Amino acid sequence: MLSIEAKHISKKFNQLHIIQNLSYLFNHDTIYGIVGNNGSGKSTLLKIISGFITPNQGEIIYTKNNLIIPVESIYKEISFMAPYIDLIDDFTVSENMKFHFSHKKSYISSESEMLDLMKLPKHKKIRNFSSGMRQK
Repeated sequence: MLSIEAKHISKKFNQLHIIQNLSYLFNHDTIYGIVGNNGSGKSTLLKIISGFITPNQGEIIYTKNNLIIPVESIYKEISFMAPYIDLIDDFTVSENMKFHFSHKKSYISSESEMLDLMKLPKHKKIRNFSSGMRQK
């Protein structure tokens, strides 16, 4: 199982420190909630621990079954969805899933199982989805 360790990470944009000297171990069997005011660094932290952006200082260590996973390979293990990550509007849910899973494995065994889990209409075009449905 995957664990993610943040070791003394800091992130700043221009001269503004968003995250300073954060250390934390995220275990695979725990659900975490990250709360804070707008602009406090919640999304930045999620992007850093998902490997989407890099910290200015410190490191993120990904461990799966006692083996360290290099950051350049973590995309195979982690999914990250945020309000402003683009989906292909002209694709249906099913087509987007096929595209996504052609690049990344899933712990869900089939597309239909994933659709049942997410309760999304298989043939509806992404352009017709609300922002909440897009995030799902």
